[in-house]
Amino acid sequence: MTATTSGPHAALATVRVRIDDALDAFLADRRARWGSLPPEAVGPIDEIRALLEAGGKRLRPQFCYWGYRAAGGDDGEGIVVAAAALELLHVMALIHDDVIDGSPMRRGRPATHVRRGHAFAVLTGDLAAVLADDMFLSSHLPAPRLVAALERYHEMRQQMAAGLALELGAAGGAVDATKLASLKGGAYTVAGPLSIGVALAGGSTEVDEALARFGTPLGAAFQLFDDLRDGDVRGGAPAAGVARADAIALVAEATDALRAATIDGRAAAALGALLEQVAAS
Repeated sequence: MTATTSGPHAALATVRVRIDDALDAFLADRRARWGSLPPEAVGPIDEIRALLEAGGKRLRPQFCYWGYRAAGGDDGEGIVVAAAALELLHVMALIHDDVIDGSPMRRGRPATHVRRGHAFAVLTGDLAAVLADDMFLSSHLPAPRLVAALERYHEMRQQMAAGLALELGAAGGAVDATKLASLKGGAYTVAGPLSIGVALAGGSTEVDEALARFGTPLGAAFQLFDDLRDGDVRGGAPAAGVARADAIALVAEATDALRAATIDGRAAAALGALLEQVAAS
């Protein structure tokens, strides 16, 4: 039974497999290029592959792919490769966040910095960011669209850094929790990937704005849920100003925006299924 006939959740599963296949093929190719080097030199790329194999929902590539389809982009391996690159950016964020937070575990295994040391972890995170750029460009989508998408990609990464800097600078002080959530994780989890997908499709301003109205609150909700979950895991209170009620309200705002959006029906259904995943966090 194909994803076309079996609903949005099956469509997500199909795209997930294609994303993982693209990541596997890309990293295997880059690993092969390093084949003549000593084992120590290829350790970082092996660590990236191990982290990917350990789990993850592939939310960022999914939002990019379905933003592209919502904007009228034709399916093909190019968009899958470009979208999959965002998972490598996420790997960078995970590794560096674990170093900053001193987190002992990641995806059921000791964090990279715990097993291999802080210097190795920083190096591996940096490599993941470089490989993300490399993979994005290897999609060979039309050059004008890649350029437009890269502008949004770079803006998204700057927002990630700004959000983390805001969090570090606000430690112990007052901060707008929703604004912080939007910058720290929301921008690169939902809104940014959607926007990149629209640019890769050459989509209209109307679709871009409609998906921004959907993705901005949903991304903030995702990060608020993540902050709440971290507080539960660590047995402490969440960061100041983080409330589940706010996250739920943001999900409702995103739901209304998606219902009002005039976009491809199959893409809308898939985005709805992704919204359910975020709301279930």
